[in-house]
Amino acid sequence: MKITSMFLAPTLIPATSFGISGNNMKTRTRLRFIKNAFLLCFAVSLGGCATTKTDVRNETEAAKYNPTNTARIRMITGDSTTGGFVSGHSCETFFNDVQPNKRRELTDWRDAHPDSSGFYPFRDSDKQNRVIGIPATNASQTINNSPRFFDEFVVPANERLLVAFAMGGGSVSCFPKPVTFVPEPGRDYELEYQFSKISTFKGGCIIAVRKIGSQGTTSEIPVYPQRCTQDTKGIYHTVNPLHLPVENKSIGSK
Repeated sequence: MKITSMFLAPTLIPATSFGISGNNMKTRTRLRFIKNAFLLCFAVSLGGCATTKTDVRNETEAAKYNPTNTARIRMITGDSTTGGFVSGHSCETFFNDVQPNKRRELTDWRDAHPDSSGFYPFRDSDKQNRVIGIPATNASQTINNSPRFFDEFVVPANERLLVAFAMGGGSVSCFPKPVTFVPEPGRDYELEYQFSKISTFKGGCIIAVRKIGSQGTTSEIPVYPQRCTQDTKGIYHTVNPLHLPVENKSIGSK
């Protein structure tokens, strides 16, 4: 799980401890640096930093796309939100049979956003969206105003897709039920973790799925996938879609 804050709040050191006069410009500069570092660390610990993202074309993934037998998905994650997916499995086959008996690298599971080396928010992966040509949406256009990023993938069409997200870090965590649906050939989908308000003092989280279309405008049509739930014995089952009120949006195409 990614950690929202990896800094300890620095201690402001008196100017004299640097062995330089308090009026010295170098001393003031170093104190200013420590102060700025503290403010940055505090912002990160509250919920992540908004960073400018660069769209990086993933040519290897894009080359897999054939609109007659594949679909494309966009997975929106972030520093404290992770996700992944696997094709060709139901809730029962993957969680009850495959996952308990195989190492992760042998399950065909794909992480949504592999991290490069280093610490958030200074890694190259924290500033990149890996794209293959899915049209822009309201969510993807606001990525720069958040600590999130997205990655696009090609998946088999007419074959069950299983997707999971998790949010953790600091004092808040939430693990929405994994979802499953069958992508249509040549269609684009967008998936993200969303907070769901249940009542005034109670909330939860879900995986939102949208089908993206582009004909003059980019439309976002809610998809209501089946969910994976556990019974009291820890056995997973597939249940019918959970219908929540989701706004049907459209934006001007790029």
